[in-house]
Amino acid sequence: MVYQSSSKKGDKARLLFEDWNKYVESTLGTEPWIIVYAYHKDNYERMAYYSALIPRSMREQVLSKNDWDLLLGWGRPGHIYYGQTNEEKYFRFGNDEGIEPLVVYRSFPGTGMKSYAEVSEEFRHYFSLYDDAKHKKYIAFDEDGEPEDVIVLDENEIKIKLRYIKEFLTNKDMYLALFFEHDRDSIYSLKELELPKISKTIKGENFIYDYYTADLEFIPEGEKTKSFARVMGKKMIEGLKDYKPLSIWSTNENKKYVSFIIDTDNEGKDIEYICNPKKLSNYFGANPGAPHYLTSVFFKREVLGKYYADPNRFSVEDGYLRGRGLRIDNNHEKYVIVFLGDLGYLSEKEQLYWKSYNVHSDGVISKVTFKRGFLAQFTDPEREDLLFKYKFEIFKNKWFKKFNWYLFKPFLEQDEHFYTSLRIPLSENQLEFDQQILSLTKTLIDSLNEEKISESITKKENQGGITKLEEYLKARGVSNGNQQIIFLRRLQDLRDGVGHRKGTKYLRGASYFRLAENNFSEVYGEILNQAIQLLDFLEQHFLDLK
Repeated sequence: MVYQSSSKKGDKARLLFEDWNKYVESTLGTEPWIIVYAYHKDNYERMAYYSALIPRSMREQVLSKNDWDLLLGWGRPGHIYYGQTNEEKYFRFGNDEGIEPLVVYRSFPGTGMKSYAEVSEEFRHYFSLYDDAKHKKYIAFDEDGEPEDVIVLDENEIKIKLRYIKEFLTNKDMYLALFFEHDRDSIYSLKELELPKISKTIKGENFIYDYYTADLEFIPEGEKTKSFARVMGKKMIEGLKDYKPLSIWSTNENKKYVSFIIDTDNEGKDIEYICNPKKLSNYFGANPGAPHYLTSVFFKREVLGKYYADPNRFSVEDGYLRGRGLRIDNNHEKYVIVFLGDLGYLSEKEQLYWKSYNVHSDGVISKVTFKRGFLAQFTDPEREDLLFKYKFEIFKNKWFKKFNWYLFKPFLEQDEHFYTSLRIPLSENQLEFDQQILSLTKTLIDSLNEEKISESITKKENQGGITKLEEYLKARGVSNGNQQIIFLRRLQDLRDGVGHRKGTKYLRGASYFRLAENNFSEVYGEILNQAIQLLDFLEQHFLDLK
């Protein structure tokens, strides 16, 4: 906070530090974020914060004096020499009293390199924090991969979320001492402010600090400050009283499980059962009479929407949801199906998300999943979006192996989401259909390797990628590719209606794909079928030849 010296009344109130007294006694160390290192300064105020980890046995000793028990730059690994015994010992934290730094201050004298402070490596490793250097913070991830800021860094300040400090202290069986030194200046003398010269110690159950006021004995020329007040001391934070750390061998008995619809009774009412794997039957005789681990649970396809929308964290693949480690049957024509027991390995929060899309059982698992899971047969995917991606990857690699260049250039990292999120629309709306048209055109048209294609054709000026591909086919003796070129041109017509107002070109593409006669998912499925036919055509004419 920046203060401006403006009046005798205002300066008197500041130098009395009554606001600070209340803050130390009731608030400091209890806020959601704790400042563990800081230095702020303006013309009339200076504030410094530091901290240290204190052994429980030293609590009373530390609270018996107001001075800092660890100074900036102290506490790094090193040796301590004892003159009386001529003995030298190595300490991991360089303090034979057991005091440890939570923040390590590093300086490099004589190098011109800037000093900086960093949080203890032990703290960062304990919570497996991710270093988000770009945004100057460290992040923790929960079991669902959801991020939470834990440490926020600034050039002159470091703050840590309180609940993480509390857990760390509990496991270390230590206290955290928050050190502070706070100076406030005034352009008035104590006499002018009607303040006495003060020097006293203020102490509570978990804090101690000195408070004093004084006039400056020597005032440099040009300096306006005549008096000042200072508080210096510390406050102790303790760990959690009811915290019980989970062992890596823990079975997590407190985990909660959600019930899902697995069937209907004779009256058409839902039959639900809990997804706890330990409560289900299996092929080895567990829990007789309970539903089987491999009981199929049906979900609306929209359940995959949040995973497609976050391609940096998740990938919806053929039979698998990467980022959640979940086996799924996404080859089914209408639904996404998951085995009841597999749902139990999701977090409770994630189970509740899936439950919101849970529907009545409707038929059986797809033929693809049955052949793979129960007959151990290698089977290509059937659903058009999964089959297209499967064939596209094979084609791309085969073409490169033969020609040493890609016909469809790989995406840059910044554009990969167009490909990973490519799918049959999950809902019947124009927005999602347009987005998927954009993804497919970027994959098949925008990614055409025009530079390499141009090396084999003569007509190059003012030609788009589709025309260059058409000329390339003719130059290589392929004369029956007209239908494939028409497909790409009509697909480009639909793309024209995504980047611009929908007009004549879009209507031409919509008519070609019979968009007025079918719903979006049916039309997009047919578009993918034609895209697969394009890949098969190119493979037949270029890759199957010796």
